[in-house]
Amino acid sequence: IRRQNPRNLALSTFLQLLHDHKTSDKMAQIGIVDRLAQGFFAAVIIGGVVWFRVGTALIQAAKPLTGQSDADAAQTCTVYGAFVFKIALGMCPWIKVVSMDGKPVQWPDKTTDSPPPFFLMNHTAFMDFFIFSCGMPLKTYRETSFRTMVQAKLFNFALYGEGMRACATFPVHFEKDEAGVFKVNKEKQAKVSEDVKEHIAGGGSIGLCPEGQISRAPPTPLQSFRRGSFAIPCENKMPIWGYTMLGCHDTWPLSQPVGGFPATIYVSLDHYYTPVEGDEPAKVAAICQEKMQARVDALIAHKEAVEAKKSA
Repeated sequence: IRRQNPRNLALSTFLQLLHDHKTSDKMAQIGIVDRLAQGFFAAVIIGGVVWFRVGTALIQAAKPLTGQSDADAAQTCTVYGAFVFKIALGMCPWIKVVSMDGKPVQWPDKTTDSPPPFFLMNHTAFMDFFIFSCGMPLKTYRETSFRTMVQAKLFNFALYGEGMRACATFPVHFEKDEAGVFKVNKEKQAKVSEDVKEHIAGGGSIGLCPEGQISRAPPTPLQSFRRGSFAIPCENKMPIWGYTMLGCHDTWPLSQPVGGFPATIYVSLDHYYTPVEGDEPAKVAAICQEKMQARVDALIAHKEAVEAKKSA
């Protein structure tokens, strides 16, 4: 969905759903309850995006009155955006997010004398960033000055792209918009790299999907991690944490224009590795991919055990 006003955004989404209902065999297999859940989720997400954009615009416009710097205003926008989408997801209780042990996920604390954390997340659906964003406590957003790195093309999405700019989200400029092609435009990315370095030097954390694109065959195996992404934690000795999710592709399949189907999403947050002097990005990427794959496998086994127990 490209740039258009909120009414057209909602209408185009509804028409796409209606079209799929009439023409897709997969959609025809979806029950009425699931379809109602999908429609409600679409309305909630569209509303969330509108509030996200309106709120971030007001925060940026109020800088002369509040006295906030550009960085502080961007951080306020990020926290505000997370709060909005937490409310949106909370309005869809049929989408459950649980950890393996059933206890709240323990997020790392940022201490003043240590490098900020570097977060990784696996990428199986459009839902991944929503689940990650809603999972991170607002306290962690504030303490770590969290920012994400996403494909530059996402900034073209109506309202949401403008909101991300207000949050000072870092774009990744790929040379081509093709599956499996991760060569970046060095000229455009050079300025982004300088901004990332400045952000980290000020104590800011980073989050990204090291696979670079949504998996075409979720949930496993993981796609190859982009080694270049790991130059950031290697250069700054940032502790690397992995947020692994299982079930995002069930609630928002890649074949659907919008998600919202009932599902249980299992998550886990683990410390993978903290680079030391002399570590190469390729080595660190391999270590992290091995650890995340092991966690994906563990989540799958846990889900199967839970389902087997329910059906017994």
